[in-house]
Amino acid sequence: MATPWSPMTFYSESQFRTPLESELFAQAVADATEAQKLASEFIGLNRYEEAERLHLRALEVKLRIGCPEASLAISYNSMGAMYTRMGRLDEAKEYLQKALHIREGNSECGKELSSAFTRMYLAKVLEMQGDLRGAKDLRKMAPPRKMLLSWA
Repeated sequence: MATPWSPMTFYSESQFRTPLESELFAQAVADATEAQKLASEFIGLNRYEEAERLHLRALEVKLRIGCPEASLAISYNSMGAMYTRMGRLDEAKEYLQKALHIREGNSECGKELSSAFTRMYLAKVLEMQGDLRGAKDLRKMAPPRKMLLSWA
């Protein structure tokens, strides 16, 4: 049976000096992850101010404690998607570009699949901003062979 995913997936015990340090770090990661989950729920309820506050708090914690880039890419992508829904397209583009930069250059990210999703969101933003050529170019980048994407 596969091991369930946890926020500590990207960490090893050897990077901590003491068990307490490891425990505090794990709690900070869990808190940031929980804030992101709650932010996603608020987005679904169109409660964007609360979602933004939680996403920013989660990102601040991740940056402060030195989370791996793969974890930061998840935050950046989530924030980009949220700002897209809010119509704050410049901010959406900024965060999605950060996520894409990390995902395309980091093997821990599941590069092909996660990059395809980020490109899809970024193409939507470019399209909304009137950059149809940029949106088309992003969409033409091939997703992984095992992936099925649908645009409704």
